[in-house]
Amino acid sequence: MESSSQFLDDQELEAVEEKIQEYFRIDPSSDAFRYSTNRKGEPTLEDIPTVDLRHLKGVIDSISTPLEGSYTAICEDCQNGRSL
Repeated sequence: MESSSQFLDDQELEAVEEKIQEYFRIDPSSDAFRYSTNRKGEPTLEDIPTVDLRHLKGVIDSISTPLEGSYTAICEDCQNGRSL
């Protein structure tokens, strides 16, 4: 993201990174929010009895624009023959 998006400052990049790391700590395999059990049949998110969906939406909304912007910049760079 640092090399692909000249529109984000260091503080914005750091905030996105922090939120992604928080998701990773909770759900490192990206399965827990999609499935009630893992591949071994064990419950996912067992230690989290409730999820505040409004808060979750707010967090996702706050990182979606920077992520989409970086994705667009990367795609444009690739189409124009520039490497990352």
